[in-house]
Amino acid sequence: MKELSIRKLIQALNFKRIFNFVKVETSFLISKLFHRNICWGFPYIFTVEPGSLCNLKCPLCVVGSQKLNRLQGLMSYELFERLLNEIGNYLIEILLFNQGEPFLHPKLIDFIRLSKKKKIYTSVSTNGHFLTNPDKVRDLIQSRLDVLIVSIDGASAETYTKYRHGGNFQQVISGVKKVQSLKRELKARHPEIYLQFLVTRQNESEIDAIRQLSQEIKADRLLFKTLQVENLEEANLYLPEDERFSRYIVSPDGIKLKRKSSFTCGRLWRSSVLLSDGQIVGCCFDKNAEYPAGRLDGKTQFKQIWYSKNYAQLRNQTLHKRTIGGLCGNCTEGVKIYHI
Repeated sequence: MKELSIRKLIQALNFKRIFNFVKVETSFLISKLFHRNICWGFPYIFTVEPGSLCNLKCPLCVVGSQKLNRLQGLMSYELFERLLNEIGNYLIEILLFNQGEPFLHPKLIDFIRLSKKKKIYTSVSTNGHFLTNPDKVRDLIQSRLDVLIVSIDGASAETYTKYRHGGNFQQVISGVKKVQSLKRELKARHPEIYLQFLVTRQNESEIDAIRQLSQEIKADRLLFKTLQVENLEEANLYLPEDERFSRYIVSPDGIKLKRKSSFTCGRLWRSSVLLSDGQIVGCCFDKNAEYPAGRLDGKTQFKQIWYSKNYAQLRNQTLHKRTIGGLCGNCTEGVKIYHI
């Protein structure tokens, strides 16, 4: 919950959303107890991928490393509007980011405006390279976005580019300062600015420096996020030596998440993901849509997909054993991934 503003999240609540939340959580508890899919209500958290394109080439990102095997592109605004018109009244939180850089979508501000019109707690995560245009930043502030997460994995240009390949450290810092400056000019309290520092072996020596930089640019919060790797080779190359900032136990035999084996995941009851091409997947860890639950189109509604056999099968599998191919192996449910 460290990446959330609890105060603003509470403001998104109303009777309908609270009642839906209770139904969802009750059905998950019953499902967990009887090891059988029982699903009531609709997801109260939704991840929406405005686009699956990016301007950077980060080595552990499926987009940056060109390992995204599904169709890449931008989501149509009409598709997003259709989703919110159908279930927006149940949603407490919407995350307008998944794979790719959200600000590459020319209508991202319209996505935010519609979310806020529905009074949904809304956040966007960005690499920060599209925050220097004063007019666009002004539109962003006036959209009433709740939280803007800016990834800045280094406190110096040299260190930053060791992971953010193709990035411009000074441009990102200038962009954050521009947002803060215009917020003061407009006397706006939103969006809150969260700096996100992905801790790697290459930048862990700059933890104190990024704390100081965060204070200088008056970020509302500084998040230290643990790194996701897929194998021992990546672990040895990128995981920090300080084990506090690693989500894995590393041994010569491989890597293992620091998670209790008895933990039951509730993501498939609480949340869902809409990809830029219209596919619905159960979890953000299904990066290549290997286990699609369905596709939103002019004929199919989300509610049909949510209660479909595909979704039921996924839920039943996670209840019995979290081994759905590569989907559950790196899932962070039950794992500490953020530090402050």
